[in-house]
Amino acid sequence: MVKQHLLFYERVSFLVTFTIRRFATIIKHRGGLFVITENYMRRRAVERRRRKPQEYAHFSRISD
Repeated sequence: MVKQHLLFYERVSFLVTFTIRRFATIIKHRGGLFVITENYMRRRAVERRRRKPQEYAHFSRISD
């Protein structure tokens, strides 16, 4: 059971890194990679804060 889960997470993480790398190369050619990633991370932090404020309280300290 645990082994299957580990394999699944490995595959998912690989796919995620692969897609992120692909998008990064596409964006880098056009410039503005850091701006887009910054906006994305901020949006993710805001979403998380909205969902579970007590768990992601440290995000507010970083962004504000």
